[in-house]
Amino acid sequence: MNMPHEAAEAGHVDRLYVNGFEVALSNSDVMVTLLTAGERQLRLHMSFTAAKTLSVALTQLVGTLQGVTGRDIMTMEDVGQGLEKLRLTRDGGSGEKH
Repeated sequence: MNMPHEAAEAGHVDRLYVNGFEVALSNSDVMVTLLTAGERQLRLHMSFTAAKTLSVALTQLVGTLQGVTGRDIMTMEDVGQGLEKLRLTRDGGSGEKH
């Protein structure tokens, strides 16, 4: 595993902040569309092998962070469910949006 920023500092690399994504499959590739505030920014096409390897690396990286902090990182689905509970509590369960 690379140390923080080690790979990116080896040379010029364009940077893009994302806070969401969409995934899709074809018969030969995985496509990941990166989103910022819901807007599509970039689409990655990768082999199944590269996608699996990336998945393993990200799982290990997040697991390491969770281990050293003693905290579970919430998924976007977890946060969405929490926000929905908050909205229902504030609306008194009426279902109306303000």
